[in-house]
Amino acid sequence: MDERIIETRETPAWQLPAIVVLGLIAVGGLWFGWNASTKLDSTQQAVAAQLKSTQQAVQQDVSSLKERLAQDEKANADLQGDLNVVTKKLRITQGQLKVARAEATKLNDETTQKLTALDSSVKGELAAQVALGSGNYLAVNAQSAGGCSLMVWETDDKARQRWCTRLVQGGGLSSPLFDGFDNLYIGQPGAMLSFPPTQWIRWRQPVIGMPTTPRILAPGQLLVVTHLGQVLVFDAQKGTVVGTSLDLIDGVNPTDSTRGLADCQPMRPRCPVAAAPAFASATGIVVVSLWEPNAAAPALVGLRYRPGRPPLLTREWTSDAVGQGPIASPVLSADGSTVYVNGRDEHLWAINTADGKPKWSVPLNYLAQTPPSVSPDGLIVAGGGPGAKLVAVRDGGDHGDVRWTRDDIVPLSTSSRAGNGVGYTVAKDGENGQALLVFDPADGHTVNRYPLPQATGWPVGVSVGHDRRVVTATSDGQVYGFAPA
Repeated sequence: MDERIIETRETPAWQLPAIVVLGLIAVGGLWFGWNASTKLDSTQQAVAAQLKSTQQAVQQDVSSLKERLAQDEKANADLQGDLNVVTKKLRITQGQLKVARAEATKLNDETTQKLTALDSSVKGELAAQVALGSGNYLAVNAQSAGGCSLMVWETDDKARQRWCTRLVQGGGLSSPLFDGFDNLYIGQPGAMLSFPPTQWIRWRQPVIGMPTTPRILAPGQLLVVTHLGQVLVFDAQKGTVVGTSLDLIDGVNPTDSTRGLADCQPMRPRCPVAAAPAFASATGIVVVSLWEPNAAAPALVGLRYRPGRPPLLTREWTSDAVGQGPIASPVLSADGSTVYVNGRDEHLWAINTADGKPKWSVPLNYLAQTPPSVSPDGLIVAGGGPGAKLVAVRDGGDHGDVRWTRDDIVPLSTSSRAGNGVGYTVAKDGENGQALLVFDPADGHTVNRYPLPQATGWPVGVSVGHDRRVVTATSDGQVYGFAPA
């Protein structure tokens, strides 16, 4: 009998739930895949729509720019046409202007200068004229509370400062002097100094008093007259005294170089020599205005320069011919035979340099406070000052003839001359302003007028350079440069 064992296997209970879970996972995966596909299609459609919109906007902007460009090109074309018309008319106007200028040139060749102004300041006060060198330098002697007082600038580079140094203060009435090599000579109370084109001192020598503006007597010889009446001739190269000094005043204390210095600017008695001397190489005559102690008024003194002979300087004459005494520096004729000077009696005086006797005088009817100027042909333009007039006088030998008078001009400075054809002075401009006036000395007519911007104080003179550059300055330290065009 066979025994058979029948084995019965039952399915595990976890299989069915597992199959169900797997089925659900599969269905979920299919759903997520379909959902992502749907969103991707939607995003692609949105991007395509946005790209299309952007392309349309760009096309519209390009079309708009093309229209504007076309309009601008048309406007430019119209403007070009207008410009051509204006240019043709301008050519006609320029032609007419050239003709007018040519006609003016025939009247006076010297009046064609055009000046361009440069304004600078010394940051102090000025009482003396600006000095111009043989090159492109100018020098000013300022009175300042601190810092530099003697300054050297370049005239052709917007007054760029080349060098500066400080001097003993109190000598502002003395102008610097350049020689032909642009060596500089300047005084300070108690000393005379020389500088090369750089700022290092060449030499310094003691003097009695404050040197007035020096004069060159001959190549290498420098005349110095101090405010206390000491007269010296220096070797300009070495700084040594040539010969012996001459004292115009006796009993001067040699240790007190500032005595009476405050009286120099108002030209009062305690300042014996208040103005720079005049020198004529043709006759060797030196003329000095001198107020001697206890005198009622200053007088003129004539000295003779005798190179190579001792004594080098001699006192030739003293003249009290000028009514009430001279005022400001004297000036000499080209031949050295006549000295012209303002009188305190409101006259212009001509004095014979041979003996100090008067030749003639002409009433000005105002007190000229600055020196006159004279041309080689003997035409004198009287000095200026408050209430002055622009007056020209011709030296007739034994008399003076008033050639013309400008009552409408108030010259405040000496008239500087550039040859016979043009003169410069600083004149009153309006109520309180100042202007550089360019005039024709032949008849006094105005050639041009250049206002000095924001000028204050009073003018201290007009300097004319070898290249006809013009520089003027005010007592408040403003310096104005004008270059010929």
